[in-house]
Amino acid sequence: MYRVSVETMSNRRSKMRIPGFAGEVFAEVGVNPTNIAPGELYTALERNTIEAVEWVGPALDLRVAMRTISYNMLALSQYENAKAWASIKKDFPNVQLKQFPHDIFQAKYNANKKLL
Repeated sequence: MYRVSVETMSNRRSKMRIPGFAGEVFAEVGVNPTNIAPGELYTALERNTIEAVEWVGPALDLRVAMRTISYNMLALSQYENAKAWASIKKDFPNVQLKQFPHDIFQAKYNANKKLL
């Protein structure tokens, strides 16, 4: 979940809680990855310590109330499970569901290939 809308490569530079290999991939495209304990994620987003968080997935992101401070949810595809996406839109109308912009998706794909 992101505090700001990520539309292009130029505005995706942020400090994000995303550990491990995924963090390495995001670092390749300009994100500053960090690892924050799960119990501190909400507070870190709320206080702008980080601008984005990768957690378990949309269901848990929304359950732990990140939707109250972070309104942009990006995914590889909104069409992977259309029924689930429709449910999220209905239950949490203030959350903006979007696909990663193509240029960002392509940059992450290329970074992934480079790192493997």
